Amino acid sequence: METIKTAESDGSFSNRLVSWKIHTLMALERPILGGGFRAPQYGHIWRSLSYNFDKLSFIPSSQPSDKGWAAHSIYFQVLGDHGFVGLFLYLSIIVLAFLKLSSIEKYFKNEWQSKLARMIKVSLMAYCVSGAAVSMAYFELFYVLIAMIGCLSALKTASESQTKTEHTKPDEAIWSK
Repeated sequence: METIKTAESDGSFSNRLVSWKIHTLMALERPILGGGFRAPQYGHIWRSLSYNFDKLSFIPSSQPSDKGWAAHSIYFQVLGDHGFVGLFLYLSIIVLAFLKLSSIEKYFKNEWQSKLARMIKVSLMAYCVSGAAVSMAYFELFYVLIAMIGCLSALKTASESQTKTEHTKPDEAIWSK
């Protein structure tokens, strides 16, 4: 916590800030599709973006070097790689995952599905918070968690339809005539 006072002199933080600005410049240059997977990390693209580094001069930072750096943030990584549309879709997946998990948690109450949904929420929250400082937007576990949410959602849908058919089951005496 003491290093917050001297953030400007911290080399690691300064490099992250420069990288975030370069990835933002990539998104500003190509707002719809971005630069492509890990594009801002390539030296020649990094150098071409650093010519416009002063566009973001309202955020004080050191000047970029000639070497490309990783984004050091899942959010800036997706922003630079896939533009504003890609970042919107990525954040939408995360928000919808939390909403779907809340729905699953409410529906199943104290059953194992509810407990699993709660733990997936914790895992997603840990990913979102720690992802602010690491370039792991394409980490497989995130997509496994999203797939697990899809499976839980399918279980919920099957349970809802089974409950619905049990309550609307026609009287067998009527059909036996």
